[in-house]
Amino acid sequence: MDKFGLYSAPEPAAISLRPRDAAAMLGISESALTRLRKRGKIRAAKLGERCVAYAIEDLKALLASSMEGGIHAAH
Repeated sequence: MDKFGLYSAPEPAAISLRPRDAAAMLGISESALTRLRKRGKIRAAKLGERCVAYAIEDLKALLASSMEGGIHAAH
């Protein structure tokens, strides 16, 4: 309950991240993330002319597939 005695719905979980947060999740720079996207190693959704978002599930899959050699093995 909030301070007014009302129940509030939980906030929905994020399903995608902007480049800064996606790069931080992977432990790489934004420019490295852009290179991965341009090489087809990870998908991104274009949200307008200059806005890009990365699906969290795709980021997790990239991390899982790169665990042996580190994320830089995907370059």
